[in-house]
Amino acid sequence: MNQTYSYHLYYTGLEGDMNPKQHHSESKIKAGDVIQIDTGFWHYVIEVKQVKRPPYEQLRLGKSGQDHKEALYEAIDQGHLSESDMPHA
Repeated sequence: MNQTYSYHLYYTGLEGDMNPKQHHSESKIKAGDVIQIDTGFWHYVIEVKQVKRPPYEQLRLGKSGQDHKEALYEAIDQGHLSESDMPHA
């Protein structure tokens, strides 16, 4: 039986008003991950923060990208990730 993890979403970019407020994943998400939300856009996870209301964890997301790699470059541009820390694919 698979476990589903649920998260509140907090957008640091301007796109937050129209995007989903929650995200569900079959795997635990951690800071530094890149996730695709229901809109199809990808976001770098800046921080996973504990909050007082269910589902009790909030993902602080960087500016969106069209794909995984673009989300990483946006994180670099925003200062959340250094180029030397960028994963090699």
